[in-house]
Amino acid sequence: MPNDDPTAYKPITWNPIFEMGHSAIDDDHRSLIEKTNTLLEMIAVDSGIESGRIISLVQVMREECYQHFASEEQVMKTLSFAGVNEHVKEHRRVEEVIDGFLDRLRELPEWGTEFREHVLAFRMCLLDHMLRYDLKYKSHFMNEAGY
Repeated sequence: MPNDDPTAYKPITWNPIFEMGHSAIDDDHRSLIEKTNTLLEMIAVDSGIESGRIISLVQVMREECYQHFASEEQVMKTLSFAGVNEHVKEHRRVEEVIDGFLDRLRELPEWGTEFREHVLAFRMCLLDHMLRYDLKYKSHFMNEAGY
């Protein structure tokens, strides 16, 4: 996705399909999407935002993801989700990817095209996890909630 393409920075619109049927998890997902949209605004071409501010937001998002994963894993165990072990492994993989993105952002001497590409990849990693992996347990959660 080219960095001069304005659609690369288009905000993510909350969609009911993202809802898992568990208010705390849904709130976490909304918060991460809001922060992702803020991040996209910050890296928009010629935004003039200092890379340190962007890295700080990615660090906050990293911590929020880690906390969210721990909460989500506990909910899965409580609701006896059969795929919890596989999902936990996926969380650890995403944590490694997030840490790698953050390390690469910190190593770049200044921000530009490569910096933007890493931030956009970070966004895609989070969305991929929510859409590909979290939706696998949605029906289980909604069934447990009586929907």
